Amino acid sequence: MNRSKKIAVLFFFTAVSVLPTTAILAQLVKHNQPLSSEHDIKAYIEVGGANFSLHAHSVPYVYEYKYPARELANLNTTYKIKGSSGFLSITTTQNNQSSNHKLIGWELFNDSDESQVIPPIDLSLCDKYPIDLNLSVGASKADLDFTGIKLSNLNLNTGACKTIVSFNLQNLAVLEHMKISTGASQLTMTGLGFANFNEMDFYGGVTDVEMDFTGNIDRAVKVTITIDAGTMLIKIPKDISVNLTHSGSFFSSIDLPTDFVKNASQYTSSNYGTTKGVLNMTISSGAGALKLEWIE
Repeated sequence: MNRSKKIAVLFFFTAVSVLPTTAILAQLVKHNQPLSSEHDIKAYIEVGGANFSLHAHSVPYVYEYKYPARELANLNTTYKIKGSSGFLSITTTQNNQSSNHKLIGWELFNDSDESQVIPPIDLSLCDKYPIDLNLSVGASKADLDFTGIKLSNLNLNTGACKTIVSFNLQNLAVLEHMKISTGASQLTMTGLGFANFNEMDFYGGVTDVEMDFTGNIDRAVKVTITIDAGTMLIKIPKDISVNLTHSGSFFSSIDLPTDFVKNASQYTSSNYGTTKGVLNMTISSGAGALKLEWIE
């Protein structure tokens, strides 16, 4: 092969290597986008009507998703690079022909076999570059494992969902702002101390929420919580101190550990001023029950 043909072949394979790929293997649809010249990623992801899981990967792809071919999940994906940033958009269009899919409201929280017909979608994001993530999860069940994803910002919206959010290792990027909004939902969040956040804003409608701040909070961080109705359990390690301001109504209640000291609407833990990690919390509740407890 002469030199010009070698160059042409090399160019062809180099060009192909950065194109998205789709494959159907063993009735499983897989799609990914190879990494290119980006150094950070801004992602908009909207998923509805699915049993959705999200996690990190170490392979050289911006993202990879997979789902059973029979489900016709109809994912619409675009990816563009502008400057040093990659811009990712993934949205779903639910297959309306599947009359067996129970996707509305509290049917999602039914664990009977009849409710296990929601189609699964598995999405992974790269662990190499910081990601500014805007994620909306509609009528779904969602397992969102952010372990290994370098989150620089997170905006999470959940509708009629049963959602689990987890951080199991320290986020290697500083998460400047974490905003979470929920509708009629069940939401469990664990390892929030590993999220490496500076500010967290939470809004809940009619919700059943558990927040666990296990992890490595080594500075003062700000947490703002607004809940209209429902129940909320907040678990905090004893090596973190708390400064809490609470406003509620006649229909709301707050249950705090016995070592908290009250001054008007402000509560401080007995270890306040002695720890590196501090949760400065502002909580507003309408009709609901709030409980905060220490964990080892």
